[in-house]
Amino acid sequence: MPQSSRSDLRLHVAGMDCADEAALIRHALARPGILSLNFDLVGRRVDVAFDPAAITAQAITDAVAATGLAAH
Repeated sequence: MPQSSRSDLRLHVAGMDCADEAALIRHALARPGILSLNFDLVGRRVDVAFDPAAITAQAITDAVAATGLAAH
């Protein structure tokens, strides 16, 4: 059985400063390939561990942007 790989992505999310925005992002990223999410509300960052065979970094960024929050 092939082993999945792991990549990490740090997103800076403008406007993310409370649990409501974190929940919105968590919901948007509830998809195959997302391994873990770690939120830093003060720093307005989300660290995403993901399987690049299942989802791309661009798809993650696009999913966050679809919430109305700007991520880069």
